[in-house]
Amino acid sequence: MLARFFNDPAIADAATGSNSLWISRLLLVAILAPLVGLSLGWQSMAIWLALIIPIEIYSKWASDTLLKASPATFRTRMFFLAAAVAAVSAWLTLSLMLWFTDTPAYQMAAVCLWAGTLIYVQGFMHGSHVTLLAGGGPTTLVLIGAPLVDPPFSGVEQVMLMSMLILMTGFAWRASQVYYRTRQDLRETTHSLEDQKRAAEQASDAKSAFLATMSHEVRTPLNGILGMARLLERGAEDPAQQKQISTIIASGNLLTAVLNDVLDLSRIEAGRMEISPVEADLEATLAQAVSLFEGAARENGVTLSLDVDETLPRQIVFDPLRVGQCVSNLLSNAVKFTETGSITVSARSQPAEAEEDGDLRVFVAVTDTGIGISPEMAERLFTPFTQVDSSISRRFQGSGLGLSIVRRLANLMGGDASVESAAGQGSSFCIDFLARHGAALHEAANDEAELSQYRSRVREKRVLVVDDNAVNRQVASIFLADFDCEIMEAENGQDALDLLADGPFDLVLLDVHMPVMDGFKTASAIRESQEAWSQIPIVALTADAMTGDRDKCLQNGMDAYASKPLDPRQMLGAMVSAMESRRGDAPRPA
Repeated sequence: MLARFFNDPAIADAATGSNSLWISRLLLVAILAPLVGLSLGWQSMAIWLALIIPIEIYSKWASDTLLKASPATFRTRMFFLAAAVAAVSAWLTLSLMLWFTDTPAYQMAAVCLWAGTLIYVQGFMHGSHVTLLAGGGPTTLVLIGAPLVDPPFSGVEQVMLMSMLILMTGFAWRASQVYYRTRQDLRETTHSLEDQKRAAEQASDAKSAFLATMSHEVRTPLNGILGMARLLERGAEDPAQQKQISTIIASGNLLTAVLNDVLDLSRIEAGRMEISPVEADLEATLAQAVSLFEGAARENGVTLSLDVDETLPRQIVFDPLRVGQCVSNLLSNAVKFTETGSITVSARSQPAEAEEDGDLRVFVAVTDTGIGISPEMAERLFTPFTQVDSSISRRFQGSGLGLSIVRRLANLMGGDASVESAAGQGSSFCIDFLARHGAALHEAANDEAELSQYRSRVREKRVLVVDDNAVNRQVASIFLADFDCEIMEAENGQDALDLLADGPFDLVLLDVHMPVMDGFKTASAIRESQEAWSQIPIVALTADAMTGDRDKCLQNGMDAYASKPLDPRQMLGAMVSAMESRRGDAPRPA
């Protein structure tokens, strides 16, 4: 019990207060010393200075020692408490020297010193019981004892003086107790908030770790499923089989979309989603999103069209990736919930407000003739994992995340998402975002020509596929076989290094998580090698798709990144990007 009394961490707070006023106390000593010499004599001044100066120096040392100790010990706390008692006693000694002169003016000065000492104790030593006793005990003893030992008055006057001193001292102690309790409550609240913050951070870290693991574990088999399904689709001649395979691919793509939605929501909630505005063609961005859903709309007998206002500038500065993602999510819902009629994607703009960070406010709406929803249920759709009712979740596939992500992304782009709808009368979902005028008009690149150029760049290359999963290696090999590539396979990084040492390669496709030697260590070993193949292009093919995973791959010596499940276009672009960054089209080392 006694040890806990003297081990109170709040003692360090008093040390901090003592340090903060140390210079002020020295200045006070310098001012009072000549006054003491003039009033009490130079000998008295010398005696007091000989007492106060060493004690103040010791007090500074003891405070610094306590504050620098990590952690503070019983010994360092006792050093400081001894210094606190000594410092208060040294100042009280001066007050006694003044009081016992029996000169009224000097006795008033002594009372002022007592009051100042009480204020100091109240303000800087009330944090713990032990510091309060160390400073307040001697002060109370002197403040009440001195007038009793050497009373300046008699009769009623003396009674009045003693009563006031006792009442003042009692009130000071009571106020100190209130300060102490308030400080304790504040400390407990602070500790509670810190504990809650740590718990929230741990929960967030656990959530991120779970999402990363879930993403990796789902993407790895999904890569094999979609890769093999695409291979079957190429060779299937029977229409029934083609339809079945298309269903497998569509289901796999849906699972990928749900997975991406979950990860996007996690990034947004963690504040890690970034908007990357570039100069691009908005109409081309919208047309690309529309083209993804034309087949599904046609199967439903629904007309899908794009209507862009002629006054909307063709080239503007915005984030085409996020706008395309928003429109795709809106179109996905529209196609799902519209069984007859039409779906129209429209775009217009208006000048931005003067205080807004942009030249234009762009509005993109997706209007359908689908089932519609009641106005009172509309806003619920923008809440994560929410759908209008359970029958919809049973009838239509979906996670309930799409519209929530649309609104969050629109907010990040300086806008919002809204809906106008009535049950049975269709819906109109609209996003708006800020944009700037483009510097010049650019022609949209021809996608087929670009793909053709990409294919020619990778044709007949010698490629090393490194992955511990046999299905993933098979999927990559099947894809590369279409380009007459010569393929070698390795199950881990060490095997890959051995193969690189044995023969020349043009490109390495490298998984990240592998036994023996993982992808990061493998890439680092390649780059640190003194061999000619140290500059070979490396593409990360990984199921890691969390925020920062791409940057981590690039920082560890890889040149491009493609996440699983592999999309042929994405993989092709990553291979070309890696070769261009390493001048991979030059003759490979022999």
